[in-house]
Amino acid sequence: MRKSSAILSIGAALGLVVGLGGSAQAGNTTVQGCKPGNVCFYTNNTNTPDWQTSGSSTPGYTYNYTNAKILNNGRKWVGADHIYYFGTYVGMDGKYGGALAGCLHHYEGGRVGDSGAWIDVNKLVAYRIASATYVNNHYWGGECEAGSTGLQYKPNGSTKWYRVS
Repeated sequence: MRKSSAILSIGAALGLVVGLGGSAQAGNTTVQGCKPGNVCFYTNNTNTPDWQTSGSSTPGYTYNYTNAKILNNGRKWVGADHIYYFGTYVGMDGKYGGALAGCLHHYEGGRVGDSGAWIDVNKLVAYRIASATYVNNHYWGGECEAGSTGLQYKPNGSTKWYRVS
């Protein structure tokens, strides 16, 4: 039993490095450097968060995570285990482009990239919608509303939100 546990632990650690792993006890284990119960923000290295917290943004305080990636490693907690995030983006012309927003489920295991708990906000740059993105704040909340998961953007002057992922 000890040998299989050690092999599983090594396999889970290797899986995180290649983006395949997780844990059957999601929310109770560190994933990609993100401690259990936290939401984590990454800008370059996806195995070392630039910042992580178990709380929501402080009202009135704005942070800017340029071209961020976000992981919700929160624990299952009805009504408060999803992350709603908000930000802005710069258009391809270098001017204010508009708003971005989304909702992430808490990580439940499996491949992080397919879990619904991970988003690369920089997709707006990859799809040539933006030249830069900024995540400004977040809060913990209940189930993601229909259509709010992943990443959405609203161009400056528009009333319509567009879904990217």
